[in-house]
Amino acid sequence: MKRILLISGIVVVAIIGILVYLPHKKLNDFESLIKSKLQSLVRNMSDSLYRIEFDSLDADVLESKLTIWNIRLLPDTIIAGRLKRTGTLPSYIFKLGLDKFVIDGLDIKDFISATNIDLNILSFKEPQLEIFHRKKTILFMIKNWQLFIRISPNR
Repeated sequence: MKRILLISGIVVVAIIGILVYLPHKKLNDFESLIKSKLQSLVRNMSDSLYRIEFDSLDADVLESKLTIWNIRLLPDTIIAGRLKRTGTLPSYIFKLGLDKFVIDGLDIKDFISATNIDLNILSFKEPQLEIFHRKKTILFMIKNWQLFIRISPNR
């Protein structure tokens, strides 16, 4: 009987410890791992043409949610210049900025280790997209539910 009480006590303490630790720490311990995985995904999927930058992120294991603030997808100008000299630069180059980007339904373990990732919901706030073409630049911005489009010739 004492043995059952001892084992039950250990299990209860472990469960309470986990429930206190996870919401408090969330995934702060893994922030650098998640950041490097995101950067690696973007670099590999774009053949090094793009890089990703952001101010901060919050990974919540309990809610299966990843929130990233002030995220920017930027072309690597050195790689773009090299591709332009070799004639292999794509016709369109993009810059994307989001004030807030939320990935909901994300299994953090799969994100860190898997090659295929299943997502439930993607949401974003204040998107800004610039499209650079050889002859013109097109800027799309959404602010306060209004779409702004600016087209200007490249020089």
